[in-house]
Amino acid sequence: MNPKTNNDSIVTEGLLLRLTDCKSLEEIRVISLRNKELTSCMRMLSQCPNLTIAYLQGNRLHLQDLMYLQTLQNLKKVDLSHNNISALPSGDNVFKNLINLRFLYLHNNRISKWSDV
Repeated sequence: MNPKTNNDSIVTEGLLLRLTDCKSLEEIRVISLRNKELTSCMRMLSQCPNLTIAYLQGNRLHLQDLMYLQTLQNLKKVDLSHNNISALPSGDNVFKNLINLRFLYLHNNRISKWSDV
């Protein structure tokens, strides 16, 4: 299923529930939105408080979308490889609350400075 609309990709609650066969966003623990050409999805995913694994590789996500990560305190693994990420959010605000995060994949993005990592 490809959620593209007018060159913009829209992730809705209905789409997430269909993809996961869950009845509510609270039930979602694992999500795969690989290669959907998404430009934004973290805002909707931030409403999934029990999300532990997110496969988001192969999209067009940007730095601004990563700000929503801070609400996903149960996140253990997130794959953000093959996106358009040029830098990580500055400061400790985003990653500070991710105490359960064990795997963060960022390869094949546009991060060019080691200090951004």
